[in-house]
Amino acid sequence: PLLRFNTCPPHVMTTDLFANTPASPSDPLGHDELEIARAMAILWSYRPRTVLHNALRLLDHKRGDGRAFTVENIKEVQKSLRERELLEEHPARQGYYRLTAAYRNDLYRDILATADWRALERVLYELSGVRPGTHSFYWQVYDREATVAIVRLNLLGGASVEPLNAMKARIEQSMGWGGILKEAVLEDFDPETFVRIAPEWRWRLALDAVTGLSLDWNAHLLPIAGWTLAQAARKNSDAPHYIYLGLAEMLLHRGQRELALVLLEGFQDGASGALRAFALAQEGRWSEAQTAFEAAIKLRQ
Repeated sequence: PLLRFNTCPPHVMTTDLFANTPASPSDPLGHDELEIARAMAILWSYRPRTVLHNALRLLDHKRGDGRAFTVENIKEVQKSLRERELLEEHPARQGYYRLTAAYRNDLYRDILATADWRALERVLYELSGVRPGTHSFYWQVYDREATVAIVRLNLLGGASVEPLNAMKARIEQSMGWGGILKEAVLEDFDPETFVRIAPEWRWRLALDAVTGLSLDWNAHLLPIAGWTLAQAARKNSDAPHYIYLGLAEMLLHRGQRELALVLLEGFQDGASGALRAFALAQEGRWSEAQTAFEAAIKLRQ
């Protein structure tokens, strides 16, 4: 069957990659723990306590007794979260923490459903020293982790295509855009929030993941590649042509020629022809492959 990919459906693969990480705590978190955990989910990446302390202030997250959090309060709560296996420290940067993958996805999903993402965006910009609403030709947030959080919030919050294009153009002048995307949405993939992304960008990101898997064999991209394959395999799928090409190439690299050829059925363009020629070459049918490649090249001229 077409959906046989890594032996599991996409939503199961997401969990399997983090099998030792509980998706949610077995015992409900207390008020203070939950307030800090939600702020950490919004920050997304590894951040030090000083940044978290400022974020709590800007978000107006208070302790159960109504007082503001102190750095010492944060330290105590993070110790509790770590004991619950809901928190992890950066392997090379002491004092930088983030929530474990499955739990931060759970919290982020809830935050998107209940909060105004534009208000959260203003907090993230202000936290980075950028006045909300300020526009510039250059990207004004110099902190990479802060940029990851802002990009993630815009994508999953539902920003439209043009603002996303403008953000990309500014960021890629000074930062590696591909790496930002990987950390923001492609790795630690959550299909429930991914579908919130504007369709044009959602498919573009899916292609980035599929081609990235073919080039780098990054195991963290397996869940989104599995999701993309499942979407393309659906009857009357709205996946664009380039998704089928990317998936077919990935499957050919995996030695799954039959599945790749099924995805290419009905396409008569040069790129599809070149992939069919690639499949023939994998089978050692050299003469047929050469003829097919030559025909594909003519179609692309």
